[in-house]
Order: sequence, then structure tokens, then C-alpha cells
Amino acid sequence: LVLPLALGTGIWLQLAYPGDFGLRTPHNGPGVVTWIALWGGLAALALGTALAWLRPGDPPPRRPRGAWTALAAAALFSLPVAVHGFSQWTARTPHDAYALTPGLIRFLQQDVPPRSVVFGDLETSYRVSAFAPVYVVAAPPAHVANTRPNRVRQRRSAVLRFFANPDGLAIPRSWGAGWLVLQRGERIAEVEANGIRPVYEDARYLVFRLPQRR
Repeated sequence: LVLPLALGTGIWLQLAYPGDFGLRTPHNGPGVVTWIALWGGLAALALGTALAWLRPGDPPPRRPRGAWTALAAAALFSLPVAVHGFSQWTARTPHDAYALTPGLIRFLQQDVPPRSVVFGDLETSYRVSAFAPVYVVAAPPAHVANTRPNRVRQRRSAVLRFFANPDGLAIPRSWGAGWLVLQRGERIAEVEANGIRPVYEDARYLVFRLPQRR
């Protein structure tokens, strides 16, 4: 009777309190379940540790009878929410608005030397670092280890200041950047006013090679 009871209970809970899998939870589940799981789990860990410490010489316990039944019951209890979740799943963002073009990826992989430093806006830089063996000056803070050597805030601030007023190349150069990746519409004319021309361009991106200081 344990198996159909577990499955039936799982179905009832799924119907009464639908599972939420996104960042927001439109359905309000029974909050007491979370507290039972938290304190019950901590109590079980504490009790198991205490028993192991009090009886260190005992042989390991044999698997209790009905262990496989308990395992199957737990699986059946969780099955309804899993079935519902996977059957209703859809990509939250079906298209990446910041996706790099195939041509830019190919250029970064084939024409930009490994370990080069690339300067671009935060979202573009994040994706550049995923496709090419290069360094980026900054990336979205949520995806960067917030340590003192990384200087996350300073790097982000530098990128924002450059795109607010990109008439000079002092900011990318101060971070050792040798390559500048821009999206069309990111004030390209101001960059070209410094006498450099793109070494790669497509319908969305342009890449400039920054001249080295002498």
C-alpha cells in the first residue's frame, strides 16, 4: 500500500500546490514543508553523528527491510512534479539577444592571439570569454568572483565610462586591452576619430585592433 499511497499523495500535492521552477513563484506552497525539511534534516544529521560517536565500535548496520520499497515510494512521490515540470518546460529566453555572430566567433578564435585582452561592453565580453581563449577587461558582476584582486567594481565602472564617452582610448589601454569589440550603434564614429579602422565587421559587430603605446 505504500507505493500507491506515495504516488497518490504526490499527485494531490501537485494539483493542490503546483510546483514552481522559475525565479518567481506564482503559487504559494505550504511553507511548513520547508521548515520540516530543514529542521528534520538537521536533526537526522545530528542524531546520526551522535550515534556514530557513542558507538564507534559497532559494525555497520545492515540494510533494513523495505529499503527498496522506501526508495520506490520516494521516487513515486516526486514523480508527479517532475512529469509536470518537464512537460510544461519552455525556455525563458528563446533567443539570446546578446549572442555573438558566427563570423565574430570565428575571428576571435582564428585571428586574435590567445591570452589577448579584449575590451567590450559587459554582455558581449561575457560571451567573448566563452568562445575564445582570451581575457576580457570586465564582465557582468554576477558572473565574476568578487575578490579584491579582480577589482570588479572598478572594471565595470571603466567600461561604463568608456561607452559614455569613447572619444579617447585611454581607458581600454589602461587595462592592457589590445582589441576593442563594439556593437553597431555604440558610437563607432568617436572611436574611428582616433585614426583606427575596424579589422573585422559584420551586420552586428566591429572589431578594432588598438595601437600599442610607444
